[in-house]
Amino acid sequence: MKKILFISIFVLLIACTESRRHAKTDIVIMDSLAAIIPKSDTITLINKQIIEFLDDKRLDIKINYPQMIYYPIAESMQMFNSIMKYHVENTKNLFMMEIPTIEEWPEEFKEFKNEFTIEYQVLNNSESLASVLYEVFQYGVGSIHGLHYNISLNVDLQRGELISDYDLFADSLFLIKVSDLTRLELLKKVDSDTAWVTSGTQPVIENFRNFNLAKDSLIITFDPYQVGPFCDGSVRVALSYKKLDATLPNRILNKEFR
Repeated sequence: MKKILFISIFVLLIACTESRRHAKTDIVIMDSLAAIIPKSDTITLINKQIIEFLDDKRLDIKINYPQMIYYPIAESMQMFNSIMKYHVENTKNLFMMEIPTIEEWPEEFKEFKNEFTIEYQVLNNSESLASVLYEVFQYGVGSIHGLHYNISLNVDLQRGELISDYDLFADSLFLIKVSDLTRLELLKKVDSDTAWVTSGTQPVIENFRNFNLAKDSLIITFDPYQVGPFCDGSVRVALSYKKLDATLPNRILNKEFR
């Protein structure tokens, strides 16, 4: 019995390796709720994975993204799933367009490979709102280092709509308040660079495009180089609704900002 079990596991490992080496596999793990996903009585999310290796570009791809398998409003569930899938596929395709085929590579580069990964965090999956942060890494052969950046997605589940940065920051006074508060938080760090932080937190909507509406706070994520050096990585600031505006989530969902 033990011998049969060992052989079965060995065969399974070989099969998994081969699937990664060749064609695209689109795997739905139905029985594995991601540990990073908060519990919710009204939303059931699963992790979906894309693993792919493109020989002609020597591109190694690994993507994880959430999909909803239950929500009382079917149209909202479909919209959420479409939004989540579109952004990973679009981001992947844009990077693929930048990568030349291996025939165009210098000979000394042909032993290396390009990399593209997307991981995510679900920062809110309440009854009316889902908020997801995609963490993207891409590396092109010949680059000094890889590129890290973030994509924030907030979905109004009652209406089945994506909440844009303009929806949140069209009110210039609110934008200034968020700008001031994030700057103050970042400057509390002993090794913060005042000029860098000041530049990256100017009250311009583009600086705050990566926002997530968590259950108790507005979370702003800054990409590497925006408020500090590359070695700092992505920098996150959480502003509690009590400090910022206790009515903020409801005001957004009720379209008072839009």
